[in-house]
Amino acid sequence: MGFYQNCFAELGERTVVDSKGSWTISHVCRNRYIPECRHHYTVSIQFKPNLLRIPKASPWGVTGGIFMRGCEDIEMMKRRIKDYVGYTPSADVLDAFWTHFTVLRDAYEAEDAFYAAQDRENADRLLMELENLAVLRFEKGEEKQAPKHRFDRNRPPMDVYLTEGEYRLAVEAQKVLNGHAYVEPYSVFGRSGHLADFNERIQTRIDEIKRSREIEARQEKRKRLRGLLDTDPEFRRLVANAMAAAKESRAGKTEYELAFRYFGYVSSLEEYRKVYSQFSELMKQFGLETYETDLLVSLGREYLAEGEMLPVPVAPFERPEGIFYQDWICTENRFYQVDRVGRLYVYVAGDRFLKREVRPFVWMESPAVDSLESAIFDHLVWLHNTKFIPYAYELAPAEAVKKLFLIWRRLVVSAYQRRIQYERHPFKKKAAQLFADAIRCLQLLEQRDQLVKLLSVYPQSALAEIEQEIRELAERNQIARALVKDGMAAVMKKVPLIKLL
Repeated sequence: MGFYQNCFAELGERTVVDSKGSWTISHVCRNRYIPECRHHYTVSIQFKPNLLRIPKASPWGVTGGIFMRGCEDIEMMKRRIKDYVGYTPSADVLDAFWTHFTVLRDAYEAEDAFYAAQDRENADRLLMELENLAVLRFEKGEEKQAPKHRFDRNRPPMDVYLTEGEYRLAVEAQKVLNGHAYVEPYSVFGRSGHLADFNERIQTRIDEIKRSREIEARQEKRKRLRGLLDTDPEFRRLVANAMAAAKESRAGKTEYELAFRYFGYVSSLEEYRKVYSQFSELMKQFGLETYETDLLVSLGREYLAEGEMLPVPVAPFERPEGIFYQDWICTENRFYQVDRVGRLYVYVAGDRFLKREVRPFVWMESPAVDSLESAIFDHLVWLHNTKFIPYAYELAPAEAVKKLFLIWRRLVVSAYQRRIQYERHPFKKKAAQLFADAIRCLQLLEQRDQLVKLLSVYPQSALAEIEQEIRELAERNQIARALVKDGMAAVMKKVPLIKLL
């Protein structure tokens, strides 16, 4: 039992009666540890009025707590009681309350001095032993305190892997390290409190163990599946079909296309649920989840890189003509993923299109790049495959830049900065720079048209600087020359706003 508990056990509750009623003071709870003001406290008080003297008072009285700083005086206590209860206590009541408060406040401070005088090295050593013990129990799967309810699964590890006695030892050791007896309440969300650092160290070590176990499990799974490639013909066919599905890239994810190839193509989510259940059973035969199709693809590529052979991908269902659930489709300027296919319409999130107005997205193989012209075509293919501009390789470079500028103007500049920064092929890097400069040219053309309308506000020199930069870009950039020739009016005419929405 601590200093405060012993002191309160001796004092108990103090009740004083005056003409206004009965006044009782009880516990003094320390809320915050702030040595500068001798800490913050809540003083529990109760007042039962004398209805003969105060007939308008509530017969139930007032019960609650008042706030006090340890450095404040008796006059401040008097004002706080008056503000809370509504009545001023007599001098005898106030003296009794003040004596009760100061004795318990001093008990808190004496307890602080006791912990400050203890050996910090022993406390640190004890916490380390308890930390190691908690981690060891996690490795063995031993929980010392079972969850009390179904929401108790997110308990901090110190509550799970330490007994109540060990937990109290950790609390006492942390008091010694802190140099005072105040125990800050623990917050799971704010990661603050008396044992927050202790718990964080345990959690970090547990997370490291979990990560190492996950890595080992993935390696074991990969090793097992690699062995199946040599021995199981059905698994070899599955890997070959997964690689073919990933290469086609018609559906939103490889798992959709692979499920369709094995169990049939569908037009809606309701139909896909039946396909999914069958596909899930197929994957479980090899210890896989449906979302692990990328693992099959990477295994297949690794297998081929080793000089091995896979069977020709032959699936029970070949993709027929048409559009199906989760396919990517293209309108003139946008890409969408199909939610449902009807008789006349293709339904996407929040919209629908006539079937004759859309085209299916088909992945385009990148060409060999050995010149600037082939690099420009490769860049147009990249714009299509990355879903910036539908079938961009069918457009002239200037037309593709116009669509980029109008549809993706907030994102395209940063996208090209990353593309230029990380591209290593010299021709591809130069092609990306040409497109980035062309987009810059369109920005300048737009600024120029706006300045022409506001010449009375902006100086003539600003317009001259823009014109000079446009000429410099057009001289060294063939795409920019075509854009300057057409002008901004042609850009807006080529891609009407209604088609962008």
